[in-house]
Amino acid sequence: MTTVLSCGDTPDPSPAANQVDLQNASHYVEEGTARFKRGDEAGALRAFRLATRFDPNYAPAFYSLGAVHYHKGGFRSAAEAYTRALELDPSHRDAQYNLGHSLKRLGDIPGAEAAFRRSAELEPRRARAYNNLGGLFYEADRLDSAIVVYERSIANRAANANTYANLGSVLREKQRLDEAIATLRTAIEMNPEHLNAHYQLAHALRDISKLREAIAEYRIVLRLRPNHANAIYNTAKTLKMTGDLDEAEQAFRQAVTIDPGHSYAHNELAILLAEQGHVEEAMEEYRLAVQLDGGLASARIGLANLLRDTGRHDEAVAQYRIVAESGDDEYLRRIAGKILRAMGEPPSPSAPSPANTNRD
Repeated sequence: MTTVLSCGDTPDPSPAANQVDLQNASHYVEEGTARFKRGDEAGALRAFRLATRFDPNYAPAFYSLGAVHYHKGGFRSAAEAYTRALELDPSHRDAQYNLGHSLKRLGDIPGAEAAFRRSAELEPRRARAYNNLGGLFYEADRLDSAIVVYERSIANRAANANTYANLGSVLREKQRLDEAIATLRTAIEMNPEHLNAHYQLAHALRDISKLREAIAEYRIVLRLRPNHANAIYNTAKTLKMTGDLDEAEQAFRQAVTIDPGHSYAHNELAILLAEQGHVEEAMEEYRLAVQLDGGLASARIGLANLLRDTGRHDEAVAQYRIVAESGDDEYLRRIAGKILRAMGEPPSPSAPSPANTNRD
């Protein structure tokens, strides 16, 4: 069923009126565009609606109306306006591309996929539709399909630095690490300050144990974005792997200062502190980690181990029991159950068996 926006009464269809209507529609689109650039969204909407009233067949008016709705967060209205623009002008490249974004924001992933595919057909030498289509596949864990799309963009000479960075990220997910590193380096050659390419390259280098090179890449990320908590956290993890424990501790502390809600950074800091014998501070960090993420089983196990080792039997049992009876990490559930039995405190008989637990 064709979707048509209700934008007012249809004007007089006489030839003279049509000639005036087109002129007025164009005028109102120009006025609306000027208002939109000045930040007058309400005025822009009024002008674009008037344009669609004067000429219901003027595609630029519906396209412009869609742009304002999208900017205001009205994604359904934006999708309807872009759809109407495409009914009037099927080759409208920007309307097709923006329709894909609107449908994605509405959660209509099949519709967004179809829109981006059509956008790539309209613009075979432009990267944007390929990148967004590949992103849809990546988010849906359809990694092979994402690779096909990014490689098609490259084959069509439509790729930009984002394309190579995205492809490198997917190749790393697929554990094709040498290809990932080469692809990410290409992205950086095209854009030396491409933050995500440096970040993914750091991960890939760490994956192949080139730790010093990985740290250097993480530090480039931090030069580009000093408060990137995840980059600081990963720098800390990599420093720990190299044995630079003092620097690693400082970096973990910096990560939780910038992002106090970073449960994984609290957990890793706790592990490091425990290894250095700072038991009470380590327990405090573990407690923060589980307060932030009750499902972080490794933090509960770490906390329970320290409680047990310092003679706090009941508190330790309570933490082990949470992991054994409701944790979503099957391996750690099994470990917690064994520890409880060794402590004479077996898990509840009603607890699900790890071997028979279904995981999403």
